[in-house]
Amino acid sequence: MSRFQVLEGKLSPLYNNFEDYTFTDCIATDTRLMGAVAMCLRFCADDGSGRVLHVLLHLDYSEYGVDEYLEYFHDTEDEAFSDEALWKDWTHIYGGLGGELQEVPLDTAVYHINQALAVSNARFRDTDEEIVSFQTFARTKMSQLLASLPEAMPDGPEHFGRLCKAPLSVRETMHYFIMRLADLDFTAAAWLSDIPVTVLRNNAVCRNGIQTLMKDTITQDGLSPVWHSRTLTMDDLQYYFYTTTLRIRFDAKRKRHVIQEFSVDSAQRITEFEAALQLRHCEYISVFAIDETTVPFDITRSALASQALASDVPAGTLRVLYNSHNRHVDAETYFLDRDMYGAYLVTTEGELVLMSNEVENITRMEYDLVPAFRPGVLQLKGRYKFETQVFQTFAFEGGLVFEDMIDSDDDDQ
Repeated sequence: MSRFQVLEGKLSPLYNNFEDYTFTDCIATDTRLMGAVAMCLRFCADDGSGRVLHVLLHLDYSEYGVDEYLEYFHDTEDEAFSDEALWKDWTHIYGGLGGELQEVPLDTAVYHINQALAVSNARFRDTDEEIVSFQTFARTKMSQLLASLPEAMPDGPEHFGRLCKAPLSVRETMHYFIMRLADLDFTAAAWLSDIPVTVLRNNAVCRNGIQTLMKDTITQDGLSPVWHSRTLTMDDLQYYFYTTTLRIRFDAKRKRHVIQEFSVDSAQRITEFEAALQLRHCEYISVFAIDETTVPFDITRSALASQALASDVPAGTLRVLYNSHNRHVDAETYFLDRDMYGAYLVTTEGELVLMSNEVENITRMEYDLVPAFRPGVLQLKGRYKFETQVFQTFAFEGGLVFEDMIDSDDDDQ
């Protein structure tokens, strides 16, 4: 009996383009310890035409494995460099990770792709049909990519370290270790420690499923190698608070600090109100009225705002500008949102609202507006300092001018 097989044509998104191209190079972010890596792989056509293929990846090592997969084809390398859409997507994929870009060899790229696919294979079944559809597509394309590469790909922990920031301070080592544990990213937690994965899986932090590290404060026990942490995490529905003890040592062979011992002293669920008290820190907000009587307002005329990642929210268009580094991890207290430089909100009510947790940052954001717009386009309505977070509430409320929200909060009190 004849058997039929579907062969994908070149116009199909599932066509195996890698059969027609050869790998040339790859750049990636050194952000594996943050739980995600952005990667750009370049391929050259085998027919000698000079055509190039760029594959952009966002690899996640906790939930979905592959968060983003994009392909770009160009007749020449020069055409690729002039493609605004390519560079806009690439900036969007790696811009929020805060790491350095570096060229990596093929075997390192393959190692990290395989690690992400292992996560996808274990967890990609989701009730959201759109997520399942994308994961199925991405896994198919990644399998095609891997099948096109040389078979002999040595595997080893050295590949992991090539996409990690180095050197790591003692504080970074401990914060990253707890961060990776909360994310159930045992490969990374084991790389940072002497503790086997089988032992890590059974600690109390990991019994509540995948969690996001919101805050982590570490203190040293005198001058000893023993440290204590106070850790706040959250999942989709609940906040958790842990106290832990860590012993750290310097490994001369690996030339870095590692966690030698780790124990959870206490673990408890806490309320949203209790979590809010722990997470409170200052917000600096500046509010401007926008005059669009002559030309439509375009916030991307601002040099800083043009680098921010945009999204639609109920109040208007939100642009978040991230730091180009992850120095916020190297601190006694780690806060999740300290990777953000500042935010711009252009509201449906004709306001521009700037926010930052640092007064120096919001001052620079304001100064950056001056050469971008002619006088009168932006009129300052007020500058505020809040001891608690109000910006996100306003952004996701919608239909209000900023002063109305402040007045409403005052009335409630």
